[in-house]
Amino acid sequence: MLYVKGDVFVKGARVGRMYIIDEERFMKFGLFFVASILLLVLFVLLAVNTVYADKVPENTDSASTPVFSRKELSYINSFEKVEIVVSKGDTAWDIQERLAPKADTRKALYYVAKLNNRVIGDIFEGEKLIFLKEKQKGAN
Repeated sequence: MLYVKGDVFVKGARVGRMYIIDEERFMKFGLFFVASILLLVLFVLLAVNTVYADKVPENTDSASTPVFSRKELSYINSFEKVEIVVSKGDTAWDIQERLAPKADTRKALYYVAKLNNRVIGDIFEGEKLIFLKEKQKGAN
C-alpha cells in the first residue's frame, strides 16, 4: 500500500506528491522480480541444452572419445570405416583418395582425424588408422 507523505511545492506551485512505499509490497515485488529472472535463466539454459542435445558420443568407452553431431554421423556412416596399416611412403591424403576417390578428400580427412582422435599431418609406417572407404553399391 502506498502512503501519501505530502504535496511537493516548487516556488509556490504544487508539482506533485511524495510517496512512501510499503515495505511488504516492495518485498513482494522484489521476490516476483527475482523469481522472474531465475525463470528466464532456466529457460535460456534449457534452450541451450536443446540446441546441443544432438551432440552424441559414438561410444562412451573413454573420456577422449570424439563427439559427433547427427549431421557428422550421417556423413561418416555414408562410408565404410576400415582400419589401414600405413606402409612406407604412404600419406593420409593418398590413402583416403585411394579409398574414396569420389569424396571430398579434405572433408573426409577431417573426419578421419576426428575418428582417430589425432592430427593426421604426419603418419608413420606400421601405424594403424581408421579411414573412410566408399561403400560398394548394394551394401548398407
